[in-house]
Amino acid sequence: TIENLFELGLLKGTMHGGRGQEALPSVLSEMIDLSKDYVLSGHRSHGLFLSFSDDITGLLGELMGKKIGYVEGKGGSQHMKYKNLMTNGITGGMVPSSVGIGFKCKYFSKDSLSVVVFGDGAINEGYVLESLNMASALELPVLFIMENNTFAMSTITKKYTGGEISERIKGFGINY
Repeated sequence: TIENLFELGLLKGTMHGGRGQEALPSVLSEMIDLSKDYVLSGHRSHGLFLSFSDDITGLLGELMGKKIGYVEGKGGSQHMKYKNLMTNGITGGMVPSSVGIGFKCKYFSKDSLSVVVFGDGAINEGYVLESLNMASALELPVLFIMENNTFAMSTITKKYTGGEISERIKGFGINY
């Protein structure tokens, strides 16, 4: 439906679908309590919003730029908020924010968790690597979830990523 609305020109801004990525939002919504935990994500977040909120009207309203949207239609497809679920359209852009929230969780909200979902295209961004390092060095309660579909937009990941991603993550002392 979202892709059809986009093709008809009825959505505000651009749209990044998440077809084939439905399992993760379903599982996360069963494990994470948004009254105390935080979930941050990038631009393929429609499934997360539906899994946590069950509000198709709010999602479609946001995508169409309507006042009934999550942030009154101002965020479009990429910049949304629902309780402690927040997204933005910058590749890996919420990874540093998740580390800041992880700091808050460790020192001020002891039973909270910061979860961030990002794609494999973000693994070459300096701020993502710096965030992985800081979270590890400070032993912060951050769960990094990288959705690796082997493509960043339409480019095969191996064409621009040297080495193995798993080894990079392990190099920071983070379980992979």
